[in-house]
Order: sequence, then C-alpha cells, then structure tokens
Amino acid sequence: MELSSEDLIKKSDSKNLSITTCKTFLENESSLIDQKLNRGNVNKILNARTKINDTAVIKIAEKFFENQKKYISLIAIGGYGRKELYPNSDTDLLILIEGKKKKSLQKPIREFLTFLWDVGIEASHSTRTLNECLKEGRKDVSVATSLIESRYLYGSKDLFKRFLEKINKKGAFWKNKKFLEEKMLEQTNRHLQFNNTAYNLEPNIKNGPGGLRDLHNIFWIAKKIFSIKSIKELENLKILTKEQITDFESSWALLSRIRYSLHKITNRPENRLLFDYQRTLASNFGYKDQKHLLAVEVFMQDYYKAAKSISRLNEISLQILEQKILNRTRRKSEQISSFEIINNLIGLKKDITFADNPSLLLEIFLQFQKNKNIKGIQSETINQIIESLDLINNSFRNNEENKRLFLEILKAPEGVTHELKRMNLYGVLGLYIPSFGKIEGRMQYDLFHAFTVDEHTLNVVSNLRRLALSRFDHEYPDDSIKMQSIENQKILYIAGLYHDIAKGRGGDHSIIGAKEAEKFCLAHGLTNYDAKLVSWLVENHLVFSLTAQKKDIHDPNVIEELAKIIGDESRLDYLYLLTVSDVRATNPSLWNSWKERLFNDLYRLTKNSLRAGLENPIDKKSIVREKKELTKEHLLNLGNDKRAADALLKEFKENYFLKFNQDEINNQMDFLLNEQEYGSNLDLINLRQLETEGLISIFILTDISSENFFLITSVLEEKNLSIRDAKVVQLDDEKCIFNFYIDRPNLSFSEIKERNLKIKSLLLERLDTKELISKKKNKPLPRKLRSFDTEIQINFLTDTVNKRTVMELICLDRPGLLLDISKVFKNEKIWIESAKIATIGERAEDVFYLRDNNQEMISEQIHLNLEKSIRNSLAHQ
Repeated sequence: MELSSEDLIKKSDSKNLSITTCKTFLENESSLIDQKLNRGNVNKILNARTKINDTAVIKIAEKFFENQKKYISLIAIGGYGRKELYPNSDTDLLILIEGKKKKSLQKPIREFLTFLWDVGIEASHSTRTLNECLKEGRKDVSVATSLIESRYLYGSKDLFKRFLEKINKKGAFWKNKKFLEEKMLEQTNRHLQFNNTAYNLEPNIKNGPGGLRDLHNIFWIAKKIFSIKSIKELENLKILTKEQITDFESSWALLSRIRYSLHKITNRPENRLLFDYQRTLASNFGYKDQKHLLAVEVFMQDYYKAAKSISRLNEISLQILEQKILNRTRRKSEQISSFEIINNLIGLKKDITFADNPSLLLEIFLQFQKNKNIKGIQSETINQIIESLDLINNSFRNNEENKRLFLEILKAPEGVTHELKRMNLYGVLGLYIPSFGKIEGRMQYDLFHAFTVDEHTLNVVSNLRRLALSRFDHEYPDDSIKMQSIENQKILYIAGLYHDIAKGRGGDHSIIGAKEAEKFCLAHGLTNYDAKLVSWLVENHLVFSLTAQKKDIHDPNVIEELAKIIGDESRLDYLYLLTVSDVRATNPSLWNSWKERLFNDLYRLTKNSLRAGLENPIDKKSIVREKKELTKEHLLNLGNDKRAADALLKEFKENYFLKFNQDEINNQMDFLLNEQEYGSNLDLINLRQLETEGLISIFILTDISSENFFLITSVLEEKNLSIRDAKVVQLDDEKCIFNFYIDRPNLSFSEIKERNLKIKSLLLERLDTKELISKKKNKPLPRKLRSFDTEIQINFLTDTVNKRTVMELICLDRPGLLLDISKVFKNEKIWIESAKIATIGERAEDVFYLRDNNQEMISEQIHLNLEKSIRNSLAHQ
C-alpha cells in the first residue's frame, strides 16, 4: 500500500530527510486544505495549515538539531504562534538558544534555515538568547507582542518554560499600563496611514481601520494582562457580551477568509483588497448580481459592515480594558439630566435605561455638543445603546421630541459632523433615517468615488460644517464667507445628508432622494419653502458640476440656461456650496486649483447673469466690449504703446473674446504684442506656468489645418503630458489659436523651464514639417483600470445657435486616448473647436465641439462615420 505524503514524512528518517519529500508533503497537504475554503470553517483551515507547517518544521529541526536539542528551543511566534498561518504568510520563528552554545549552533542553524527555504517555508526568524529576547522585547512593543503569542515547537522544554516565566512575570517585561498605552498609540498611528477610515475602496484588511489588526489588538492586550487563551474568555471578564463575541468571530471569519483567498489568487502575502481581486472574490464567495447592484458591490458592502462592527468592538473593548488596567480612581461625577459624566465619559445614570426613555438615544449625542469635556461614551452605555437599537422604530421616528432632538443636533454650533459619525458608528443614524441605513457600507465600483456612500455623505456634511466655522476660514476663504452668510445652514446639512441617499435603488437617485428629503423636512417641521429648497438642491446637486466640467462656460447661452435652472442668487449660493463640498468629499485627488478656478468662474458668470435678470439675456457685444477695455487697460499698465494695443485688439473678432477668459486674453495679448515674429507666417508658441493652478498653459498661433490638433496632441503624448482642457479659435481664413492646459510636472521651476523649451521646439518642428509620428507606443493599461470594462458611449448633439456639433464620449480612460480620438478627427477632416477633457475615476468623459471643413455642423452621415471609426480605434487597444 502506497504511503500518504503525511505518513511518508513522519516515517522518514530525519537524518536522510530530503527536500523533495518535504516539498511533496507541503504541496499535497496544502492543496487538500485549500479545497475546503469555500465550504469549511476558516479557523479550522488556518489551524490545519499551521499543523502541516509544524510537522515539516519539527521534522527538519530533528535533522539538524538532534544532538543539540537540550540547548535550543524552536518557538512559533506572531501569527504562526496563534495558529493563523495564511498561504503566503511568513513562518515566524524564534530560535531560542543557550548563550554558552551560541557559537557551536551557528552552522546547524544556518543549514536549518537554508533547508526551510529550499522546501518553500519562508521563515521570518530571530536567533536570540533568553537575555537578548528580554532586551529586544523591552525596547520594542511589536517584538514584545510577538513574544506574547509564543508556542513551543521543538527542543528544550525547560528553556521554553524559563522563557515564558520571564516574559509573563508581572512587571518584569512590560508593565500593563505602559503596554496598553503603546498598543493604543501604535493603533492610532496605523489608522492614520489609511486616512483614519475603514471605508477606503481598496482597503487593507489586515492593517487598516476595522481590519484584523484591530481584533488582534484586543486579544493581545487582554492576553498580556489577563493571560487569556481564547477570545471567548472576554465574556467572563465582562469586556464583551456573548452576542458581541459572536459578532467578533463572524467578522474575523469573513476577513480571514478574504485574506486567505487573496494570498491564494495572488500567490503572495497580499493584504490589500484591490479592485483587481474584488470581482473574483465576489464570484468565488457565491455573490450574484442583484437588480440594481453588482455582485462585487454586495460583497464589499458585507466587508464594510464587518469592518464597521470590528471598529465598534475595538472601541468598546479598549475602553473597558483601559478602565480595568489603569484602575482609575472614580472622580466626582457630573450629573446632567439622565446622564452622568465620569472621567470625561458620558453614561446613563444608575437605574435609568433607554427603554424607560427612548429619546435618550438621541439626547446622549446632543450632550457631546453641549459639553466639550465629554470625550466618549462609557462602555456599559455603548452596549446599552446597541442592545436598545430596536427601540428606534416608526413610533420613535414620529415622536415630536425625537424630531426636535435630531434637528438640535443638526443645527448645534459645534460637533455636528462628529456626532453624526458617532451615531453612524453605533447604528443610530441608519435607523433614525432608514434610507441612510440602506447606503451604509455601500460602495460604487469605480475609481471616482474614493469612499462608501455613507462615508462620503458624512464627509460632505463635514465639509459644509468647516465652511460654517470661522476657525477654518483659512482653508477656503471665499467659500467660508458665502457659507457664513447663508440664511439657513441647516438646509444645506439636510441636503448633504440626502443628496446620494437613493443610490443603488435603481432610477435617478437625485429625483428619488429629492422626494424623500422633502418628506423628511415636512415631517420635521420645516416650512414648505425650506422643504422645497432642500428637495430642489438634492434633485439638482449635479447640475452645477456637470455644467462646469462638460459645457463651454464662456458660451453665454450655457450661462443663461444654468441661470434659468437656478432662478436667483440665493439658490446659486446654496447650490454652489453643496457642489464644492460634494466634489471635495468624493475623492481627495479630485479637487485641485484648476477645478476651483473653473467652478469660481462659473459661479461668477452665473451670478452676473442672475443680477442682470432672467428677462435680460446676456448681451454678447457688451461682454466683448468690456473684455476689450479691460485688456487694453492691462496692456497699458504694462507699459505697452496705446496705438499698438488698439491695432492688435482690432484684429481679433467677437468669437475670440467670448471663448477665452480675461486672464487668458491678457496674457495672450501681452505675448503677441511683444513677439517680434507676430504678423509673419511663422508659428508662435508660448508656454506659461500657472503656479496656483498647478498647470501649464500652451498658447499656439498657427495656420488652419484639421491635422494640427492631432499633431499637437501627438507631441504632448510623446512627452507624457496630461491634457486638462483644449480650445481652438479661428481668427481669419488662414490663422487660428490653440490653447491647451496640461498638468504641471513635479519638477523645479528651472527644470520645467528647460522642459518647456524642448516641448516648444518639438511643437514648432512638427507644425512646420507636418510630420506625423510613425507609430504610437502602446503603453500598458494602469493596474486599477484593468478591473473595469466601461461601455463606450458616443452621443451627438446639435448646437444650432453656434452652428456646431457637440460630441460626448464616455469610455475607459487610458494612456493615449485623446491622441487616438484626434487621429480619427484628422482622418475625417473634422475641425475641433474646443474640447473639455474630464477623467471621472476610471472613465473618460470628454466633450468635443466640432465643425466640418466649411465651419458648419457635421452631417448625420459623418456622425455615423465618426462613431464607427472611434469604436474601431478604441476596440483595437
């Protein structure tokens, strides 16, 4: 009968143990264990993997240490010590040796570690004497923590026993208070690395907030202080309830299963739940697409709920452990209504329960806003809140006192965001506003939204609050002035809470959310006017942003259209503030100086239109006249000749002054007035750094040709420059202006200046020779983009007023996209009047304003040709 790999290794003579035998054993047994992942208990699977690793390590140790067994002790520490060995985790080993045998053990230890490596066991090891262990452990709390989880494997049991006695001796290794403080500080610093949120879209499930390390931290501290062996012992210690321990174990099981799977599909110790793997794991775990949600979104929502639960359990446990360990003297308590404050922690008075007065479930959060000395909630009261959540029902929500309390929280002078987030953490907010409960932990599978919907929503409210508080005026001074001048800030907070509340339910979330927001406002006693305003803000919360990013805001017709939607200056202020707070809360990298300038320009233009009155359409001639006067004043202030300035301005038609803003016109005119070659047939180029916007402006005066847009973009593509915006204005029958904005590289001023000269030289060469790049370099798609399959959408709109065609393109963003599109336009002899380039996460959402060779709108047939050519071009990438 053929022996199994396990029998083979166990019955093998240690001295003659081969690498092949060990590798076969590890591979076969690991494969059998991996097959059980989707149907087995992950804790048992990790234990089984640890067991086969133990078998191999011990057998290999026998091969090299049999004669020195009494001088050495092999100890499993860290994750390996607690029997949580994931497929690609290191085997954490402490090789404890007797000091007098240190030299004679060097060779067998080296051979032992080499053998481990050869069979596929990656050992993270340290070789120390007993005194060295204590010395290193006292210096570093991370080392001390790993030693706490020590487990005997092989060698001298007496040496291992002495080791345990030393590290467990009260006060000899780490004093309890110091250990607690260091572990809590370590956790705080770790959380800061992940923006202090569990709701990142690519979370680190091991080290991030709400990750496995937060659960481990509870266990480590309790093990150090109370010598627990199992998390279940926390019930007897009155740290967690039986139900909370069940929650602890189920949350740990989900995250452990995810981590195990990540190790298997990446074949490395991967702890980041990247977009690359989320779809695969959702499928492997049996998730299916639902009516309005992708399987991956449902899977990630379960993850975020588990992370939220872990964060809550971590807070409760550490607070109780802190109270037990520090054994604080009970100070005189401060009595407030039904509460008492002890050591800056608020809790219910004795003999008072939430069941007696459910309104206290809201009032406790209001007390934080009224008393700045309150730093947290007593752990016992946190448990009472969680156990009383079923009291928040329809009767609770319809109670007038509860409505009053919630509005008091919203309009409090301090702590609005903090308390909404605290209410969300403990599950109160999602029950008081059931619609909010539906978006808890809800992700959107894209690169645009950096947070879950509930986290993003609370960040919007936070941004609004910061604008309302004078101590944050330095962040966005102009916006702070607007916010602090708003008549009713509460309207914006409610609009912020409801603007995305209907996401994931199908239909237009803005319309659904608007109806629910109005209903909420009326139920909470707001006037009909205020309720309608909140509803209007929610329904139109995307209008301002879409206009700024997708339309030509220097087209008076666009401004008139937006002004008609908004109606008056008061609504403009409300909508603008909600919009900028929303965009800034969507993704930390989304808001920049360019976007700030764009939004400010749109706000100013719309405000001017509203002040003129909707019955008085914007007069283009007045705009042109005003811009010419301001430009002339600017040129004269710089010392330019008056007659030369007048002559230059006369050469430019109305379209030029309508297309560019005043800053652009001033700089372009100043450049041309002082450019000796102006008036010749030579191409003129000027690159200018915009320090505050983080951009470089590229101004090009050249001949009219449908090839030029492609030639210019090919140069910018070669130089790896990212285009933000592009405008083209025809001056006469022969000349036109191209104006591009590109991202400013992270280089010094002198380096950028030198680089700009090279770009200018290459542009002049290409425009002169009309030489096209022979072959575009195919650049690999960035990692994050590979996980998305964005449907190509191409729409054509007719702008009869301006005699042009508007083409909207939505597709997967990628290197060289604009170059490919401009090549299609070149081949079809299409004139690009301007382009709005927008990257929304993984999607490119670009808008092109087009004319044919005769400067007319393009025909239906050319629409079809363009769409076919663009789809073919994108499909072959």
